Amino acid sequence: MAPAKSKGLLFFRALLPNWSFFDRTGEVFLLFGRFRSGPGAEWSEWSDVLPPRPRGFLELFLNPHGSERLAAWSVVEALVDSLEEDPSRIESRVEMRLLRRLVRRRFEDIVSSGSASFQFKLASAQQDFLRSAPFAGQDP
Repeated sequence: MAPAKSKGLLFFRALLPNWSFFDRTGEVFLLFGRFRSGPGAEWSEWSDVLPPRPRGFLELFLNPHGSERLAAWSVVEALVDSLEEDPSRIESRVEMRLLRRLVRRRFEDIVSSGSASFQFKLASAQQDFLRSAPFAGQDP
């Protein structure tokens, strides 16, 4: 005969999280970008486009940088999902345009030249997943 479980114990177990839910995570991608100031210039080193920022007490209530970061990661995940569905239309995807703007904005205070080129790549712990073609400083 199985031991009887009290209703109180069952209720208490319902309040505790099931840690096996957090056991398996998907592949995590990092977004890197680089630039060059002109057609003949050397490319800069790859740098993190979305570096973590230290948070203070006020960010508990108002955190625009954290919200922007989460939105950017949602775009990255949407791009990865769309690549798995139809990789042939990658250049026309809205996510690609959004990531290009994000990379441009990340380096706009460093590069002031109108002829600057930018490039981004998505990388996982194992390999480079996607490397964009170089793109101009302004939207076409």
